[in-house]
Amino acid sequence: MAGFGPADGSSNLPRATMNNPQSTLNVLISLQNKGYAKTTLYGISKKLKQLAKHTDLTSEKVLEYISSQRNDNTKNLLANAYDHYAKFYEIKWNKPK
Repeated sequence: MAGFGPADGSSNLPRATMNNPQSTLNVLISLQNKGYAKTTLYGISKKLKQLAKHTDLTSEKVLEYISSQRNDNTKNLLANAYDHYAKFYEIKWNKPK
């Protein structure tokens, strides 16, 4: 699907390692360096782990999984966490409104 995936067709990490815990750790370290609070980082970490458990973090399945959640607050938290991940790895995606 157009509009999803790395902007230039590549990624900062090999596809096989994108669901590796190190890939989310790199995002969290970057956010920590930007001054995010530990409680915020913990919440983002939990939601990224949830997404990685149920989807490939580089595929359209992320949006499908987020959309399948019943609770709007959960959808928002998942979308925000993935938005940090996508920006860090330059993955083009359209965050749900």
